[in-house]
Amino acid sequence: MPHVQILLPTYNGERYLQPLLESLLDQDHKDLDILIRDDASTDRTRDVLAGYVDNPRVRVILGEKNLGVVRSFFELMRISSHEADYIALSDQDDVWQPDKVSRALRFLEPSNTDRPTIYASRVAVVDEDLRLMYLSQRPRRPLALGNALVQNLLPGCTMVMNRAACDLIVARLPDFAFVHDWWIYLVMSALGEIRHDNESRILYRQHAQNVIGLAPGLIAGWSRRISRFALRKETVVRQVAEFRRLFSDRLSPAQHEMVALVERMPRSFFSRLALALNPRVYRQSMIDDLLLRAVILANRL
Repeated sequence: MPHVQILLPTYNGERYLQPLLESLLDQDHKDLDILIRDDASTDRTRDVLAGYVDNPRVRVILGEKNLGVVRSFFELMRISSHEADYIALSDQDDVWQPDKVSRALRFLEPSNTDRPTIYASRVAVVDEDLRLMYLSQRPRRPLALGNALVQNLLPGCTMVMNRAACDLIVARLPDFAFVHDWWIYLVMSALGEIRHDNESRILYRQHAQNVIGLAPGLIAGWSRRISRFALRKETVVRQVAEFRRLFSDRLSPAQHEMVALVERMPRSFFSRLALALNPRVYRQSMIDDLLLRAVILANRL
């Protein structure tokens, strides 16, 4: 039976942490352990964690310095056990269905363990009391580099990866990544394999304290994207440049060309026009795709 290690960074998450931990320990795949790093919480999070330190399947690291959510995930990936066949990522406020891990393993096995491979899925978005609000959208277009360059599509809380994928990410950690799951999607779309599940085995809790969440509806979705990208000029370009810096030697000529197209975008109107008219770089929905091209032409990507 493959061994799975779940990585969980915590920060001021006392309210929802215990239900999450109970759902992780209640997985029907029993050969797993949980590695937790607390990111210098100032609430009662560490008191909640203290109730689990005697559990042999739980290891808690009390961080002295606040790294932020992106660095916390990368640090946990860096120190994750090499005895683990698979690494799963968890947020601190969700609830996992009992077969979440076992279902992911059915997608991942059998596979070539030397090829970096990752599982991700849709999420069932719920409110603070776990009442279903909606299911996240399923991908309509390929999960490929052209999408990963400009859209964060795969929720990190659904990700389960083989050891080769974790090692690939950790070997070249970025100085800048907008969010950890987008970075993982970007790397894996170019250098690995993605297996997507159109069903959900996670209750993705939405509440006022979410660091990053999903916004339902047309107006909310547009507002969220504009606030994330259009008001943070060159955020996407900066991440793409960091990706090229770290992985240029492993990209194919076609991938090089696509990356360069995005990286050149701020230099001139003609560069922006070339990118806006290129169908190989895209977001998943027609509405998002139109917004993307408007943001490119406005030089706000």
